Amino acid sequence: MLSQAFTPGTPVSVIAWGLVGVVVAVLLLLIGFWRTLLICVCFAVGAFLGGVKDKRAFIGRVLDLFHRQER
Repeated sequence: MLSQAFTPGTPVSVIAWGLVGVVVAVLLLLIGFWRTLLICVCFAVGAFLGGVKDKRAFIGRVLDLFHRQER
């Protein structure tokens, strides 16, 4: 069921992402934009540090996306 939460188009993902939207909306209303943004950035950094095994390769792939030459 957890894998379905990350599969676009499944009913579970609709509910999961809807709840994420509600949480973000409540945070925006209660504590404001900048504090909510700080919480989201801290969450993203924590998810990156905890979830990516080979951080150097991941950062290299991300940088390659930005430095890719268009022909």
